[in-house]
Formats: sequence, C-alpha cells, structure tokens
Amino acid sequence: MIKDLFKGIRAGDRFALSRAITMVESKRPDQRAEAQELLIRCEEVVKNPLVVSVTGPPGVGKSTFIEAIGLALVEQGHRVAVLSVDPASQMSGGSILGDKTRMAMLGRSAQAYIRPSSNNNQYGGITTVSRETGMLCAAAGYDHVIFETVGIGQSESDVRFIADMVILLLQPGSGDELQGYKRGVLEQAHLLVVNKADGEQQQLAEHTRLSFETNRMMVDQIWQQRILVASALSGYGIPEVMNALSEFGQLDLVELRLAREQDWFRWRTEDLIRSKVAEMLAPEIKSLLQDMEKGTLSPTQALFRFDELLHERLD
Repeated sequence: MIKDLFKGIRAGDRFALSRAITMVESKRPDQRAEAQELLIRCEEVVKNPLVVSVTGPPGVGKSTFIEAIGLALVEQGHRVAVLSVDPASQMSGGSILGDKTRMAMLGRSAQAYIRPSSNNNQYGGITTVSRETGMLCAAAGYDHVIFETVGIGQSESDVRFIADMVILLLQPGSGDELQGYKRGVLEQAHLLVVNKADGEQQQLAEHTRLSFETNRMMVDQIWQQRILVASALSGYGIPEVMNALSEFGQLDLVELRLAREQDWFRWRTEDLIRSKVAEMLAPEIKSLLQDMEKGTLSPTQALFRFDELLHERLD
C-alpha cells in the first residue's frame, strides 16, 4: 500500500497526495506507523521547495494575498501547494476548512494544490505535522509551498520551524500597534506587507509602512527585512512582492534550513515528552484535580505535589 501511495505522490496524483496527508494527520497507531514509512521514503527523494509562511491578524486578507502570489507563481511556471491551517472549535473540535472556496481561481489551476487542515487547538499558528505535509507536497513536485497560518497574531512564532521565508501582513493604520508586535512574529518576518492598500487606504498604508520602516526588528546576516505596500485585490504592489520572493529564493539557504530543522526537532521532541508525561501521569493528575475540587489542595500545592510525583517517576 505504502509503495503504491508513494508512486502516486511522485507521479503528481492529487488523490494520492490527499490520502497521504490524511494519513500523516491521523492519530491512529496503525496509520502513524505507515505514515512514518511513507515520510522516510519521501524524505530520501524530495528537493527543497521554497517554503513560505504567510501570517497576520484575522481580516488582514491572507487568503486573497496568497491567491494573488500563487497565481503569479503559476504564471511563472511554478507548481504551488497552499497548506492552510484553520482554527478548531474549542467545543466541537471541528473547523471551517474553507480555503478552497476563498481561493477559487487558484484552486482551478492544474499547477496548484490547496489543502486546509485543522490546527487541533495547537498553539503557534501551525500544526504539529505541518512540516510533514509540506514535505509530501514537495515530493509530489510542488516547488513552492505556502502555509497560511491560523491568524492569531503574537503566538504564531512556531512558523520559524517550518518556513524558509516568513511574510507578515499588516492592516493600514496598524503602525500604532508596533510595540505589541515587538516580541512576536515581527522579529521573524523577512517581509512585512501592508495589505489592503486600496483607494483612500493607499495613503494610510504608506504611512504605516513608514512607521515600521524606522523600527526594523529582524537582524539576519543573509537578508534585510523589507516593508512593502500592496493590494492583493487590485494587484498593486504584488510585482514588488514577487521580486522579493524571487530574490530570497536565490539565496544560499543551506545554513538557514539546517538551523530550522534542528529547531523543529527540539520543538517536536519537547512536545512528545509533554504528551508522554501527561499520559503517564494521567491518574495522578486526575487525583490532584479532584483534591483541588474538594478544597483539600490549593492550585499551588497541587502543582508542587505533581512536581514531586514527576521526579519520583523519573528517578
């Protein structure tokens, strides 16, 4: 089965790619083992695509922007995969997964693949298997992989684990929010784009660009952070965005990618350790919660008790 699925992915079969991504996203133990085998096969043959993450607050126009640059990349002869991460409901666990309708024009292109996924309440704007889904797309021949993050602002710092280039979209007039961005994804963004520079908003967008221009946050030896103004709706400024993408893609990204892969490994191992500890000490955690409910333990006492139990298990 895995051999045939791998062949389908390499042949550019969209159905096979979708099946593979579903397998990688599954939490079933049997599918996890199959996914591991498939990913190792893909890792051996994949060529590094340019991986771009587009992030920004809700309503900033991420989907429209991605469709604009996606269509431009297709016109240039590239194959583009868009992997969109939608927030899951805290109550039902479901998500909207509506990017195929929001990017209708790009979705009709034979050279583009759009796949929405739920973040399963994972913080950081991406999912724990975003890197793996990107690798599957690369194995299927997509030379540009674009991640659309959840859109929750400051906490979207995990994009650094999967993306070569981070693009942060800003609203016209958001210059006053500069201090709020300082310790967030602004420090990791290679390109800031003040989007929605339409009509009367164009002057305000330019003013916002100047506000950020004097307060650059990113320090990188191979790339100087840039701030552009654009309208994904009208196409204004999109050629300049494409030029920046092209220039970045021509850089020597070997060291950047090695550091990113190491950071990703640390992040995932820490996540696996947390999950394993929570599973291992689930009965003890339940008991401590019950003691808190009875009022026999305060939250601080319960935490100290958990710390003691953890050390006892590890010793």
